[in-house]
Amino acid sequence: MGTPTEDKWPGISMSEELAAYNFPQYPPEPLVKRAPRLDQDGLDLVEHFLHYEARKRISARNAMRHPYFGPSLGPAAIENLLDGKLFLIL
Repeated sequence: MGTPTEDKWPGISMSEELAAYNFPQYPPEPLVKRAPRLDQDGLDLVEHFLHYEARKRISARNAMRHPYFGPSLGPAAIENLLDGKLFLIL
């Protein structure tokens, strides 16, 4: 995601709490470099989780409806998993 900027997180430069820190300026990297096995839907979902501002992040309810999960891993399928059954999405 890189170092937050005003474009990505309005008001961040005025934060007194963060002003004391001298964060280096890191450029954003393509998410696919960190999660190469995810398809485009998976990358899109992760990007929705990784907003700096919490109010802009995807909710759990909306995340469960994201196309990444599709019919085989959508809300209905996950609700029907047996207790203790392990599955891996990535």
